[in-house]
Amino acid sequence: MNNHGHAQTTTAALEALPAWEQAIWAPEKRNLAEVYSLYGDTYALDKKGIGPYVEFPEGDIPDFYMTRFRWKRHYDAAVDYWEFPFHDRALRTLDHFLGRIVGALRAGAIGDAARFAGTMAHYVEDHACPGHALDDTDLEIVKDLLPPPARLRLLPFHSMMEKSPAPFSLDGHAPRLYGTLIPQASANFIDRLAELTRHGRACVLPFFQSFYAGDPATADALNASICRLAAGVLADFLHTATAIAFDRIGEDERRAL
Repeated sequence: MNNHGHAQTTTAALEALPAWEQAIWAPEKRNLAEVYSLYGDTYALDKKGIGPYVEFPEGDIPDFYMTRFRWKRHYDAAVDYWEFPFHDRALRTLDHFLGRIVGALRAGAIGDAARFAGTMAHYVEDHACPGHALDDTDLEIVKDLLPPPARLRLLPFHSMMEKSPAPFSLDGHAPRLYGTLIPQASANFIDRLAELTRHGRACVLPFFQSFYAGDPATADALNASICRLAAGVLADFLHTATAIAFDRIGEDERRAL
């Protein structure tokens, strides 16, 4: 997503939260959408200032770019299976940032909570982007498999898939709770990140075909579907973090778990 896409998607997610949760995030709503949700990109420009809200205690940062979704490195006549490195790295990210957001909310530090939430907004939203969803973000392999016309061979398809979306909302989306404790919520939420990644991957070929055919309407529709899906997943994440922080979990939600 470009900067506008991150802001629009984060705003839609915040506006889908229950009213009491919107009131908690309201003082930082604009900053969260327009500034903090860009931390995944702006971190490199201000590591000292932004680092505490982006870095793990060990000093590294979340996988805003896909490294390995699946890893097939075992070959034998009778052994051929996949590892899923995405799982452990995602679990570490969810545990860390859910913990930071919940802790800040409980301490009344809405500014810190919003900054940590901004990092996670970027993380969630980047998982939905086709340019981030392929292993090592390798879009050149798509050009190898589906060769473009010569006039398009050197174009930056990553940025072409990240146009500014039209304004949208998540009318009718009821955010879903993923756990009553952080470890439970983290473990349950990994499937949502995988859903975003698979959807982003499924959009790659249609995007390329729309570029080859000179069909911007299809590209716009694909981009809109990506932003809308990411907003729904982010709304679920923010709802889960806020509900855990204030222990406001309805019985229907507990039963649904």
